[in-house]
Amino acid sequence: MSLITNQSSISQGKVLSILVTAHNLEDYITDCMESILLAVGDLLPLCEIILLDDSSVDRTPSMMMAFANKNKNSSYFRINLKKIGQVRNYGLSLCSARYITMIDGDDIVCKNSLKEIVTLLVKENPDLYICKLKEYQDAASTQVNYSLSRAQKTSSHKTIKTFLTHKKFQAHLGGKVISRKLFTELRFPDYTCYEDAATFPEILMNARSIYVDENSFYFHRKRNGSLSNTITAEKISYLAAAVIKMDSLFGEKYRIYTSCHVIELLNKHYDKISLSQLQILKGILKKSSKMRFIFNPFIRFSFKKKYIKLLSKNKY
Repeated sequence: MSLITNQSSISQGKVLSILVTAHNLEDYITDCMESILLAVGDLLPLCEIILLDDSSVDRTPSMMMAFANKNKNSSYFRINLKKIGQVRNYGLSLCSARYITMIDGDDIVCKNSLKEIVTLLVKENPDLYICKLKEYQDAASTQVNYSLSRAQKTSSHKTIKTFLTHKKFQAHLGGKVISRKLFTELRFPDYTCYEDAATFPEILMNARSIYVDENSFYFHRKRNGSLSNTITAEKISYLAAAVIKMDSLFGEKYRIYTSCHVIELLNKHYDKISLSQLQILKGILKKSSKMRFIFNPFIRFSFKKKYIKLLSKNKY
């Protein structure tokens, strides 16, 4: 099932497992891997870089293997799963460090960023570190030095509200560093996409010590052909299931904020959502106070406009 290079370099006592997943990314994977070296700097001995190739038929496997052979604390694995949820679960089984961060093979991270974050992890021992994503086109723009100066410890309550109202960050795994203990009983669903939307809320709910960073260390490449660019009924069902799970997980206390995700989904994909899921989503909105939603200062005006639009069209 797997082809392993330099497995002996992975040892106990590491602080950060850096899990890189790739499928047919020969045009991007080198930039990704090289950016990781620049990001960890001289703290590479505290890290392990796990390169996970899923079913690539281009030069991605040979490029990842060459990197693993050349760089200490790096290992290459090849699998044939073709579902990102399964790929991430397999990747988790390979991680031995106290913390895990996941990087898509066509994305890159900022110079010195992981070095500073590892220092924070050792000093503060948080459960979760979060920063928002930045989209990019020019790889050179990421070579500026990263500063951790705007990372602040925050409460679980505030972080959940921030997530549910789409402020600063969403469920993407890029830009997040997660304590491995939060994955003790948690696994990604068997999805081809949106596995993060289904999993991150539970990670967030179980995290107690959280740091949120105003700076961004993770640069996400928007490109044609990525999984998120093509919307299908199957993908919408995954997304709807994730939103329904959010409401069940966070409950009545946060329902007014979870409603933002429901409103976003109904506005974008109302006609493509299955009848059974549509009824559940509508039910979530009906349980939430209209007035509390409209006059809540924490909820963005754009969501209030979308909410009123749904009301005017009798869509719930």
